[in-house]
Parts: sequence; C-alpha cells; structure tokens
Amino acid sequence: MMGPMETPDLLKPGALFRARGRDYRLERRQGDLLFARAVDTEEEALFYLPLEALGLRLTALGLPPPEPGDMALHDLLLRALDLSTLHADAPFLALQRSRVVPANYQLVPLLMALRQPQVRLLIADDVGLGKTIEAGLILKELLLRGKARRVLLLAPAHLLGQWQEALRRFFHLEFEILSGPNLKRLARALPPGANPWTHFDRIIASVDYAKGDGVRHLVLMQDWDLLLVDEAHLAARPPTERGSQMERYRLVRDLALQVPHLLLLTATPHNGYTESFHSLLEHLDGGRLGLFQGGRLDREAAKKHVVQRRCRDVEEWFRKEGKKSPFPQRDAREVAVEPSRAELELFEAVRRYQAEVFDPDPAKVPVLGRWLSMHLMRRATSSPRALERSLERRKALLQNLLSGTSGSTGEEEAALFDTAPERLLPEEAELALELSLADQARIQAEAAYLEVLLRHLKALRRDGKLENLLELLRDPLRLGRGRTLVFTRYRDTMEYLLEKLRAALPHPVFGVHGEMGEREREEELLAFARHPNAVLVATDVFSEGLNLQHYAAQLVHYDLPWNPNRLEQRNGRIDRFGQPEPVVRIRTLYYERSFDV
Repeated sequence: MMGPMETPDLLKPGALFRARGRDYRLERRQGDLLFARAVDTEEEALFYLPLEALGLRLTALGLPPPEPGDMALHDLLLRALDLSTLHADAPFLALQRSRVVPANYQLVPLLMALRQPQVRLLIADDVGLGKTIEAGLILKELLLRGKARRVLLLAPAHLLGQWQEALRRFFHLEFEILSGPNLKRLARALPPGANPWTHFDRIIASVDYAKGDGVRHLVLMQDWDLLLVDEAHLAARPPTERGSQMERYRLVRDLALQVPHLLLLTATPHNGYTESFHSLLEHLDGGRLGLFQGGRLDREAAKKHVVQRRCRDVEEWFRKEGKKSPFPQRDAREVAVEPSRAELELFEAVRRYQAEVFDPDPAKVPVLGRWLSMHLMRRATSSPRALERSLERRKALLQNLLSGTSGSTGEEEAALFDTAPERLLPEEAELALELSLADQARIQAEAAYLEVLLRHLKALRRDGKLENLLELLRDPLRLGRGRTLVFTRYRDTMEYLLEKLRAALPHPVFGVHGEMGEREREEELLAFARHPNAVLVATDVFSEGLNLQHYAAQLVHYDLPWNPNRLEQRNGRIDRFGQPEPVVRIRTLYYERSFDV
C-alpha cells in the first residue's frame, strides 16, 4: 500500500484505492471528481480531490501465496468481511433499504439464506403468508452484499407485472420484463444489435416464453447469479416425457445446474406425487448439497433448504407472542343446490355415458374413455353452456371421423392427452380430453348417445346453480356487500356467467381467462377495483400468485376443481396477510345428488 495521495494524476479508471475505511475501484474521473465503486458491496461513491486527496491511498491486489491457505480461517475471514459491511446496528442490509416491515416469521428464510455460501431454498409457505416479501428480502440482501448481480425471475405470464411492481415498490429494484410484445418496444431503446438478455442485469420473464424455441438457448447462455422461480410446482417433473410441463422442468433443471443461488417459490410443493416433489429438491441440489444419498432423500439435509409454514402455524406463533393475528377471520360456508328433475335426468344421462359408449366392465374401459366420461360429468355440473360446448366439439370430431375427413389417428389423439387432467394447468386439459378418441367400433354408438345428451340439455328450463349465485350476489345478508370474486374452472362457464350476470345485476360484471393478454387482464382487474360493488368472474388463471386482498373480501367457488389444492389457492387470493377487512366470506356452490358429492 502506498502513502497518502500526493500525485492525483496516478488515479486512472480501474485503479484501486482505500478511503473512508473501505476499498474502492475507480470507475471514471471528471476533473477533481472521482466516481468509484466499493470493492465489497458494489456501492457507488463520489470523491472530491481538493478535500479528500490526503485521505486516499493507492492499493494493489498483490500475488497469491504459493501454498493454499487454511479453509477454516478463510471462512472466518469471509464472515468478518460480511460483518464489516453492515451499517449501524441492523443485521440486515435489505431492511435498511426497502419499504417492507416484515413480520418475524418472514425473516426466517432470510436467516436460513445467510447461513448458506450458495443460497438454495424452497420457500413453500401457505398461500397468503408473504412469499414475495420473503424472496424479495433475500434477493435484496444478496444484491447489497455483492453476492449477486445478474438475476433472472421466472413466473407465470399473468404475474410478471405484479412481480415488477412489487420489487420496485417494496425493494426499490428495477427489473425489465422480457416478453414477445415487450421486445418490440425494447428494440427501439437498445443499441443496434444488442441482446436484451445480455444487456439487462435484472430480468423478469414468463417461464413459458423462456422455454420456447429461439429463446431457450439465449436464456441458458447467460451467466446468472440468482434464479428465482415463482409457482415452481409448474416446473416439477411430470409423469411423461412430453408436454409443456416437461419443457418447463428441463429449462429450470438446466438453469439450476448453472446458477449459484436458487429460490423456488410455491404454496403447493407436493401434488400427491412423490417424484414431482423430489424433482423440486433435485433442482435445489444440483449436485452440490447432497440431498439425495443412494437415490433416497436425506430429510435432515433437506431441512436446511426448505421453508414450509401453514397459516395455523403462524397464527399460533402470534398467539404465543400475545399479538393479534395478521390474517382475517374466514367465514366459509357450503351452499347446497337442489337440482331440478330435468337436471337430475341430465346428470343421470351423463353418468351413463361411460356404460353406454364404452365397456360396461369398468376394468376394461380405456383410460382415455374414463377420463373423458369424468370430464363430461364435471362440465355438466359446471354449467349447461360448458357441457353443450363439449358435446358439440365431440360431435364435430366424430362426424369428421365418420366422413373420413379427419386425418387423426388414435396414436396422434392420445398424444394430445399426455397426462391426467389434474396434473395440467386449468385450461390445458380440456380440448385434449374432448379430442381423445374412443375405439373406432364405438364411434357410431357414441355419436348417437351425444344426441341423447343434447336433447336432455335442451329440456332444461332453469339453472339451479345460477339461481343460487344470483341470490348470493343480491342478498347482502347471505354474502355481504362489496366486490366479489367468482371462480370457475372453465372459460365456457365464465362466458356464460358474464352473459347471465350482466343481464340480471345492476352493478358491473367483469371477466378474465387464461387466453387474455396480460394488459387486457390488468385492465379488467383495475376496472373491477374502481367500483365499490362489482363482480369479477375468473378462471383459475387468477388462482395462483395474484394478491387480491385489497380488491375484494368475498369469494364464490362456482364449480369445483379437479385438484382440491386449487380451492385453497383460490381462497388465498383474498384470505392473506394484509387483508384490510376483518372477515373474508367464502361460499362454495355444489349440486346435491350429483358428481359434486
């Protein structure tokens, strides 16, 4: 180390110097002004030579020692360096430079992360506990400590804007969204020929966009320091080697092997299939942690890398500390709908579909036939419109087969349906189910039976479930006043409800589904929020990730999903940390004497 700065001309860009008790690297110089960056935290600093020249000392890195050092002492040195960068008496830099005031339990993932040289965490807290805040604190801390610079955040497409806004609002972090529509806008702002995946250090992208042809290799060729995957269960290993989920799995697996820091976020890490859950832990492991010994999960090792708390665990925590629970009280009730005679006859006709069309012996019924039968049962209890659309699509397909105009083969149709419906996203399985083919010999019988079902549909004079929904929405004593979310599984049912509710209710009714663009969905949500009394009908595209506690405190399940976990995901949109209302009201509609029970 040299003495006090007597010849400031030696300070040129790239020079190392010590000042104010820290080491800096000179970025650029403008006359007597030095623009520098701290070596240990990447913080920027400004120096004015006439006042500080005598306090500056040039430094040099020197040559490494010829013999390896003591690893234990090296670890102690790194810990001491971390502590030396802390400001004041606060242990976390992220808390000093963000707007969040986290609850105690939300600091647990951050504490676990700081004990790991390379952060590899699965944050699997219940819906509504604040996984965004927990992940944001870790992200901010790693950035401030200089342990990460380039960050990639992968999430479902409808959550990109919410993540961007949350990171900007709570953590003062600017992220760029890379998507098909955004690239045209960015192309005008970037230098000619610039690669946006290389140009930006902090990127948010849809996992489905990132896995696509022409994009995947651009994502994988980057040197990311931190990968954050929201709704990580969508990137778990599926049971087959085909389909969108397998492509998501492969992308996240390949990225997880490259990045030093990995955060996986999901409220539903276990979908009932052990291999899917283990695949998430394999992402974390990446050959570094030893979570699997002899092909079996080492649970003790995994505990250091998994955070999973239930709402009741957190409520008990607050109760023991003598504090009020931060969650609203849940008023959840089931609403039984008594079907009319015509509805009962329709349900019975749909129930007999499998026996009439396929083999009466359940053990001999093809798998696709059983799933198709169950699918039509669910559509029947969802809405007349949903069942009608399914029957019409199925009828058209069979007519094409009978006329010889369809080029499909049984193998090709089976490929459309590559996994059980409850393993797919809400709107992915429907068309595949309806296009899966019965045996050629059964086509004639099935086409005739579809006509029977359509006649039963035309005989309906009333929709009992719709009538019950209207009673709930009209009577504040049954549900309450204010904005209400109505969830349905099917887009056909959503469109049916929009038509019926808009004709029957005095207040506005809005709708969102998975095929709408991000901006279009956001506009519908903002329009919904502007009215004190309004209804938003949504498919399950809104059941994951979105924070809607400031928009509504009332929710109706119009039909039941295949996977019961989806019910709690829907509830978590409004029953979550930060809900301003003391009570959230949830109603679940179901038909008596039907497939719902």
